[in-house]
Amino acid sequence: MMAVEKDDIVKMEYTAYTKNGEVIDTTDAERAKKEGIYDQKKKYGAVVIHAGHGEVLQGVDEGIIGMKEGESKEFEIAPEKAFGQRDENLVRIIPLKQFREANINPVPGQVINIDNTPATIKAVNSGRVVVDFNHPLAGVPLKYEVKLLKDAKKLEEKAGLLADKYEMKATVKVNGDTVSLDLGSATYDEKRARDSAAVALVARELKEHGAKKVEFKGEWDLSQKEEKK
Repeated sequence: MMAVEKDDIVKMEYTAYTKNGEVIDTTDAERAKKEGIYDQKKKYGAVVIHAGHGEVLQGVDEGIIGMKEGESKEFEIAPEKAFGQRDENLVRIIPLKQFREANINPVPGQVINIDNTPATIKAVNSGRVVVDFNHPLAGVPLKYEVKLLKDAKKLEEKAGLLADKYEMKATVKVNGDTVSLDLGSATYDEKRARDSAAVALVARELKEHGAKKVEFKGEWDLSQKEEKK
């Protein structure tokens, strides 16, 4: 069985821990609920990535290289290959009045957005607010448990995983270097519109893996009511 190489399209599950065993992230919804980190806005389940393309932490990218389909692996990640080392220059003191003017009541531990950058309120006293722009996990070594579910080597397998990546309900067929994505028939709803937009993204990525042509098939039935989400 061939091992994961850079540029492979893979599907995997993972759980991430801090050094003291605290779970900080997982693809398992039930595990997230058990650990008290469940996020209703997050989509749980196995993820599809391009190995070595920076779609996950550098340490994870490097850790999955050499894994084989069906294999489970644990590895540690140094801060430099996770969320970086802490930088005390990223801790700033901002006058409290600036927060008041923005109708913000800063509280220690609160995460806010300043100039499109997330930051954590560390302290509020004497009319000043200590704000930390470091990532909350900066300087923290991590441990990952990864299970490699699929390592796509054939063009049809790659197309199937990319359809999963972009949440497309498509039937995938490959004839030589031509990939056919059939979305079938459905009402014109928001999900179908997203599928149509995703085709361009899938086509772009398949081009990098040898596809010369991508055919998109599907139809919208405008006479029926929209499907319930």
